[in-house]
Amino acid sequence: MEQTNTPQQPSRKKAILSLLVLLALTCVVVFIFSSHWAEISTALAQLSLRQVLLVLAIGLTYPLLEGIVCWLIIRCRLPGFTLRRGLDAAFVGIFGNVVGLGAGAVPMESYYLYHCGLPLGPGVGLMTLPKASMTCRNRPSWPTSTRACRITRHRCRPRSRRKRPLPE
Repeated sequence: MEQTNTPQQPSRKKAILSLLVLLALTCVVVFIFSSHWAEISTALAQLSLRQVLLVLAIGLTYPLLEGIVCWLIIRCRLPGFTLRRGLDAAFVGIFGNVVGLGAGAVPMESYYLYHCGLPLGPGVGLMTLPKASMTCRNRPSWPTSTRACRITRHRCRPRSRRKRPLPE
């Protein structure tokens, strides 16, 4: 059996099911907050348009930067990888983090990149690079930081446990 790597268009049943799930989740949110609508509307009425736009801009900064990082990393393996696809991969990763309780970003992004034409091995490896470089800079543990430094070519070295003599 020969497999092709072409994404199929979603069927009408899947689209309707997705919309029904979205409607159900919206109803759950409305039900949860139904007793607090007065407080919520009062608090939102106190905000100016400038404050709302500032909050939205701050909220979109991280996904946009994550998308640019994804685009810069992936385009070395997929020359036709566009910035739009990088942003899509970042939003898929954020969705994976929310749904997977912090552990779903790399699998979701790797699955998306597989459908974009990148094999799974390089996809997983490339999507762990931004996480590894953050680990390297923060130095949570020595084995993790040295491996992350090797991958990202940072020149981090574990701190020596030996006390250095004070200059006289």
